[in-house]
Amino acid sequence: MLLHGFLPSLLQGASVTISLALASMAMALLLGLAGAFAKLSESRLARGVALAYTSLVRGVPDLVLMLLVFFGGQVGVNAAALALGHEDYIDIDPHLAGVLTIGFIFGGYLTEAFRGAFLAVPPGQRNIAIMVQTTAPTAPRQLTRPPDGADDGSPQWSPDGREIAFLRMRPGGDCAVVVIPANGGAPTPLPPPASGSC
Repeated sequence: MLLHGFLPSLLQGASVTISLALASMAMALLLGLAGAFAKLSESRLARGVALAYTSLVRGVPDLVLMLLVFFGGQVGVNAAALALGHEDYIDIDPHLAGVLTIGFIFGGYLTEAFRGAFLAVPPGQRNIAIMVQTTAPTAPRQLTRPPDGADDGSPQWSPDGREIAFLRMRPGGDCAVVVIPANGGAPTPLPPPASGSC
């Protein structure tokens, strides 16, 4: 009664808002991860592109970017279409323009967030390790600590349950089969197989 017949309009607006938020967040996550990896890359070109992207997002007001994408994008798309021989006017959907703009803007901020989060992890803890979880309600215990650049994976229990065998992958594709006591201890590399490959 308090809504005076506006409930359908409010529900429609909520649906548009939620769909816009979810779609733009998905795009922002992809751009943020790509930007963070680019900023941490050894390539000067990738770092330069990521720096230009985040500087643009931080330096230009959000409303200006929205207007540029919606109106400037409309002009750019139609100019490109006309150059390719397409004479019909192309109208950019406002919802799509909103998703692209908001995703582009928040992707720049997520780039810095992901980059900072990755750099906050100590170097010795960035690799993939083997964790053990008992049936008791306790936190998982880290069983292996791979050296820098190596990852541990594909764990297998021994038949008696006292040891765990796993693959230790090193940079360049080298790997070794390693055995470690299930309750912790020093890992023991096994002799390489005759084929020379894991």
